[in-house]
Amino acid sequence: LVVIAIIAILIGLLPNVRRVRSTSAQAHCENNLRQIGMGLQGYYDTQGAYPSGTISLVGASAENRLSWYVTCLPFLEKTPLMSKFDHNSAWDSEKNASVSNEAFRLFSCPTWPYQVGQRHFTNYIGIAGVGSDAAALPSTHKLAGMFGYDRATKDIPDGMANTLMVMESAIELSPWSRGGPGTVRGFDPDRQPYVGAPDRLFGSHHVPDRRWFRSKYPPPSMAVMADGSVRTIRESTDPAILEQLATINGGEKVADW
Repeated sequence: LVVIAIIAILIGLLPNVRRVRSTSAQAHCENNLRQIGMGLQGYYDTQGAYPSGTISLVGASAENRLSWYVTCLPFLEKTPLMSKFDHNSAWDSEKNASVSNEAFRLFSCPTWPYQVGQRHFTNYIGIAGVGSDAAALPSTHKLAGMFGYDRATKDIPDGMANTLMVMESAIELSPWSRGGPGTVRGFDPDRQPYVGAPDRLFGSHHVPDRRWFRSKYPPPSMAVMADGSVRTIRESTDPAILEQLATINGGEKVADW
């Protein structure tokens, strides 16, 4: 009877343990995103614009260039790390690949299951707007977002509090120094719903609340807005509202979300 009672108590504690882990991971991601948002704001204050999604490199595709993360390193108190990169070479050149392998925990979620082998990957993606080609759109396009491969955002007509800047993801990731969809992507309408399970475009590995080992709620995803505030976005958020929040010049009146 004593053994049965102990087992029952342990089973009862499991949901609480998972809930604590989930809360801790979300708080960690919230802090990471807040720091990234502050770094982007620092870049803007100095340069008069937010960084483009990739560092320009003649003849190289976006996937072969260095990402906006490299540009922002000085504003994340990592100036020495930035100085190690060769901005005139591809992200995977011998020199840059070596620097890219340096672990930078600020860029990854603690629940990312490949922390040991791939700590140089990032879970935080710059929002390009709406559409699979959003990162290639000009800044004046209605579907363009904060980041584009070759555009630097200066103004946000839709309002900073109503514009997504960086959001958490758990799929199609890449090293934080690499350009392309692993660090910049849009909301592709063909891939709805956008948020929730880890296999969604902006899902997460945060442990959901559970009751007797079955998920009660899908895991949320964290995002930082252009005004620096960090928001929790759940599967229940209307995809249409997320698309409105993803653009900088869509002209929509975003509903209360």
